[in-house]
Amino acid sequence: MINKFCYLSFIIGITCIVTIAAEEAEATRVPAWGRMYAAGNVIPGAHIAIERGNEALVLSAAPSLELIVWKPVLPATAPLDLGFQAMGRVALPLRGAGTQLGFGAGGSVHLGLRGLELPLSEYLDRVDLFARLGLGYALTQSDGPGFVGYSYSGFNYFLSERL
Repeated sequence: MINKFCYLSFIIGITCIVTIAAEEAEATRVPAWGRMYAAGNVIPGAHIAIERGNEALVLSAAPSLELIVWKPVLPATAPLDLGFQAMGRVALPLRGAGTQLGFGAGGSVHLGLRGLELPLSEYLDRVDLFARLGLGYALTQSDGPGFVGYSYSGFNYFLSERL
């Protein structure tokens, strides 16, 4: 049943990720290779996409809220952040589908490029690569309500240390 609801998504919009940085109570050593998040950060966001599947074409918007729950630290490196995410979804028909509503929850992983000392590091240090995978429930589908799987990936670019 999940296969009926899988979509091939082309993200053409924006990913609005604003980080609410959590202050750490005590000073800690900054890893040589790391990222912009800390455990406890809350990340509100949204993405807009054109999705295609089963001869249908829809324009979707999906607001989300993510909580970073764990940042594994290895000696001198801390490139990964793991989190949980809750999201909603609304899709407007462009061709061959009806309006769709849904919600879901899943996990996320972020990979930071901060501190790698690569060419163009002054720009790459602010890049955050991410992937999300989860399970949702479609409230309105042309085939009726049901469970759906979702996944998407992309990158965030931080304008400053806190934004």
